[in-house]
Amino acid sequence: MPTYKYYISGGTFFPVSETTLSIDGKFIGTSINLENDFKLKGKGVSFRAEALAQLSPRSALSLTYFSVFRHGENTIDRDITYGDTTLHAGAHISSYFNIRFMGATYRYSILYNKTWSLGLAAGLRVLNVDVGATLNRNDGTSYSNNLSVFIPVVLIGIHGSAYITPRLLARYSLEYFGVTIQGIGGRVIDNRITMEYFILKNFSLGCSFTNIKYAVTDFPIDSRFDGNVGYSVSGFALYLGARF
Repeated sequence: MPTYKYYISGGTFFPVSETTLSIDGKFIGTSINLENDFKLKGKGVSFRAEALAQLSPRSALSLTYFSVFRHGENTIDRDITYGDTTLHAGAHISSYFNIRFMGATYRYSILYNKTWSLGLAAGLRVLNVDVGATLNRNDGTSYSNNLSVFIPVVLIGIHGSAYITPRLLARYSLEYFGVTIQGIGGRVIDNRITMEYFILKNFSLGCSFTNIKYAVTDFPIDSRFDGNVGYSVSGFALYLGARF
């Protein structure tokens, strides 16, 4: 398996995202789907890059980066109550929701031979979220707000790779993090499968499917309301790769 020490790849990622926000009180609650209620749209494609270094016959380090930029324009068709604030039907909302995803993972192969490996993984994910919105009300007044935050998470999981043929390489990884502290819950799932065909000895064409989910539940906003946030991004990628 570690005949080659380095693998690098870069290509186009076709993401599909879903984002939900909710604030729940003792007797009332509301849920907002940003894609449906705010009509968030994206450019449909994104650049994705990945690198893997084989540190020893059984261990490797991988790095990943991609970004998704989206914006939305919509006249809402229903009243949306968010905590103590009500967005009335007919108001116009301009919004954006941008993410940058950076990951580093250490992999150790417990089972290993010349054509396949299977082992454990531990990694760090950093999600940079940049979100904002401007609301133009029917009475001519407006309101704007924005937020930029970095969300780091440590994940553990499994990984596997195998040469199905001398030219066709398959990889799979599944990493997870979940914790509940003082009633506040958080969960992250990151899984990916790739198929890479080496058209030449050191150069390949590849495709992959990625699914990443973030969820934070029951975090306190004030004495009366709790909040929930869910974000997922999934999609296929086509890329060019090299090994040496």
